[in-house]
Amino acid sequence: MTQGVHLSTYAYIDRWMLYVTRNGVKKLKLNMTKDGVVPKRLPCTLNCLWHLDLDVNFNKLGQTSYTLELIKSFPNLRELEIWDKTTDDIVEGVMKYLDTPACLDKTLNKLEDVSIHSFNYSKVVLSFVKLLFAHGSSLSRMSIYPDKASSSKEELNVATELMRFPRVSPKAELIYHQMKSWIKGRMMLLYSQRILLKKEISWRNMLTLVVPLLNMLLQQ
Repeated sequence: MTQGVHLSTYAYIDRWMLYVTRNGVKKLKLNMTKDGVVPKRLPCTLNCLWHLDLDVNFNKLGQTSYTLELIKSFPNLRELEIWDKTTDDIVEGVMKYLDTPACLDKTLNKLEDVSIHSFNYSKVVLSFVKLLFAHGSSLSRMSIYPDKASSSKEELNVATELMRFPRVSPKAELIYHQMKSWIKGRMMLLYSQRILLKKEISWRNMLTLVVPLLNMLLQQ
């Protein structure tokens, strides 16, 4: 596994990807948070690679778009780890980009396991997760690791939004690792029931949200 690679120039990344191709590298870690030019696309497709580990600042359109280009360029990618380096949520340009069909125009047939580390509750990262749910036909697990503890209400709102995202894979499950205690889980469950009833959501629709929440708690 190669670590500490910074995407700073086109020439450098071209030479480095050629090395990856010739040597059959299967695991790759890239840091895209350093200053420098982020190339718009890879010079080749890498069939050998199945594990990708990225540091990404989703505030930066270049880093966000290149992350998706990387994912599309690895047809046998099975495991994806993202370290969220986003610092704020003022990213209208990135949000508009993630809403365009062209940003991810193919099905991710091999992607099975995704982990988002240091998640800071930003909307742009939620949109990125939604995109992977919508295109990961073989996705089995989406693990979210928050950067810091938050209020039960905020966690519930985020977890509820995550659970509502459409999933193309029938076996895709969401694991939210901040939920650690049964007491906290019980409070969140009662709060969700109160909110859902207040919004006059049917019992059947409520169960589609509450049952996955219970499943996440059981896995902690």
